[in-house]
Amino acid sequence: MQKIGLVVKKGARKARKAGKELEAWLKEQGLEVFIDEVEVKNSSESCRTEPPSPIPDDVDLIVVLGGDGTLLYTARAVRKSGAPLLGVNLGGLGFLTEIGLKDLYAT
Repeated sequence: MQKIGLVVKKGARKARKAGKELEAWLKEQGLEVFIDEVEVKNSSESCRTEPPSPIPDDVDLIVVLGGDGTLLYTARAVRKSGAPLLGVNLGGLGFLTEIGLKDLYAT
């Protein structure tokens, strides 16, 4: 695994802070990191049909920092790339996101 996409929920301080820390850690591991901030709204007009712009199609993994809405939004946007998604719950329920922030680095 060499290329990691990092999707951060826009406007969420906790997600932005976690994103900066994760970016630094991933780079220390010798990985190439591509970052995008996404804004998820409760509207059909907000649904993207294109992948997040700074994240190329050939990434090996996409880490999503946010909640279930951010994960669903990203999954729809990058569905053609085939890259696996790792959802990190920074929201409320976390029904779809696999892990919490405290478990991120162990994963």
